[in-house]
Amino acid sequence: MKNNINKEQLVNELDSSFSAVALEDIERVIDPKVNTNLAVFILGVCLIDALAGFRFGKEEKDDKKDGQRFKDFVRIYLTQYDANDLWDVRNGLLHSYTVQGYSFVNKKPNLHNKPTKGGKFINDEDFYDDLKTAYGEFKKDVYNSEEIFGKAKKRYNALGLMKITVIKEP
Repeated sequence: MKNNINKEQLVNELDSSFSAVALEDIERVIDPKVNTNLAVFILGVCLIDALAGFRFGKEEKDDKKDGQRFKDFVRIYLTQYDANDLWDVRNGLLHSYTVQGYSFVNKKPNLHNKPTKGGKFINDEDFYDDLKTAYGEFKKDVYNSEEIFGKAKKRYNALGLMKITVIKEP
């Protein structure tokens, strides 16, 4: 990791993890032949967690501020969702494999964000599109704001990025 990394280098690093790994993984599980149900949503909330760390300069792995960062990120970049509800979805999916407030649907854009008993529907393809848009807006902010660039750089230098190593078989 480089302390003197510039904006373009940082965004290229972010893309190598978030575009080339996280968003591609989410896109793969949207494939109509695969239809993995919850994978899009689990990977999606993990992506929000990671991006929130960069947006707000997370420097310690367990600093007990993930919830606030996650909600603030949603309030800025995913305004079509309720930040507290999406945090509850994240916790339910990741910690107990249960969710209240949202009903997950696949390939049903006509239901996205429509009310259902006890909450709203959330459609996998729409959620993916919303995440992609949020990531794009976040990248613009890294380029356009010295403060956000500084926080993203701090996060990058402190904790690094997920990288996938491809091993070619002989």
